[in-house]
Amino acid sequence: MHPSRGPALRASAGLLGYWMYQRTRREVEQMSAMENASGPRTTVAVTGKRATWDSGVYSDVGRTRRQLEEILREIEQERGGPGLLRTGMAEGADLLAAEAALSRRWRIGAVLPFEPEAYVARFDERGEAYREIFGRVLGEVAEADKLIQHDGDLEDDKARQDAYESQGRELVQGAEVLVAVLSPGGGEIRPGGSEWVVEQAMQSPTIQRIILLDPRAGTVSEPYWRELVGRQADNEQRAFSDEAKKRKKSYLL
Repeated sequence: MHPSRGPALRASAGLLGYWMYQRTRREVEQMSAMENASGPRTTVAVTGKRATWDSGVYSDVGRTRRQLEEILREIEQERGGPGLLRTGMAEGADLLAAEAALSRRWRIGAVLPFEPEAYVARFDERGEAYREIFGRVLGEVAEADKLIQHDGDLEDDKARQDAYESQGRELVQGAEVLVAVLSPGGGEIRPGGSEWVVEQAMQSPTIQRIILLDPRAGTVSEPYWRELVGRQADNEQRAFSDEAKKRKKSYLL
């Protein structure tokens, strides 16, 4: 090699190494962005009493909406960004939470008991504001995120009830957090209703938190955390035992 070429080659090699480093860094950043875009960091389900603006279930609709947004913000901080909100899209908590989620750039999963037109037709005739929110939110939902439980005859009482129960089970399927907008002493637990959805969440293997927002008192609490922690410990112990049995069996082979 000619002596004068040594520094030039070393410089070229340095530039090539730097270029490769920058290219690799860009590729890693792109892969990270693709991973973030491929799915939500967490899935939150919401349930709550159906209500029109003047039904009395919500003493302050604006306050409930702000509290729902604050709950989502806190979950974002805990999980590292916006997630997926699964909502039944009914009047009241469902649509208030959907509005709050959209304002924070969350993805929306609409779990509907019936086709959208048939569903919104069952809204209270005084609830024009909720109809407007329903249409606006549904317009932001990707087709893949629309789950319709029943598309048959809505005159059949049993078919309607089955659709609501299927909706409730689907809401908590795979969710990690349930936000329940309920006032204590809600009365009889009706299959497909919000209290019933909370019961389904208590039995779900994926639910880690149940956040209760009382729309009358404006309070937020987590009254079931002990049961959830205990259940999680039981599940982990059971998984540990199952793994131990597998290993013992493998030792015997």
